[in-house]
Amino acid sequence: MFFYTLIFLLVFCFFQDVKYRGVYWFIFPLIFITSFIISQIPTNQMYISSLFLIGMMLMLTVYLSIKNNKIILITDGFFSIGDILFLAAVIPLFHFNEYIIFFTIGTSFTLFIHLIVQLYKKQNTIPYAGYMSLVTISFLFLKEQIPFLM
Repeated sequence: MFFYTLIFLLVFCFFQDVKYRGVYWFIFPLIFITSFIISQIPTNQMYISSLFLIGMMLMLTVYLSIKNNKIILITDGFFSIGDILFLAAVIPLFHFNEYIIFFTIGTSFTLFIHLIVQLYKKQNTIPYAGYMSLVTISFLFLKEQIPFLM
């Protein structure tokens, strides 16, 4: 039951982010709680994935700050707080190595999806959390169907 609740929340996140370029804040804790309930991932793996996410956001901040010759907050026009909250909310679903694969492939697919959508409708921003919701659903079904892959 919680698996389908999570799928519903992810689909809701997708539609809301694509349509309004924002997601209700309470969706992210619900995704996290549901993910944690269905997860069988050890908490130390979640801590390591959290450190990875924090490290990636810090590296992105440092990179953008160096590039612009001033201190840049990544939440000021580069990455929304909702995107970061989404990436944190799905941490319980993946072991650390799976999370790295999810983050890398998911970000690549998000860019690919956005480029395809750009052919039909010009957009100034990328609904990252929304597109990553679709990637998460795909990963969940792949994990369910082919458990030895992950």
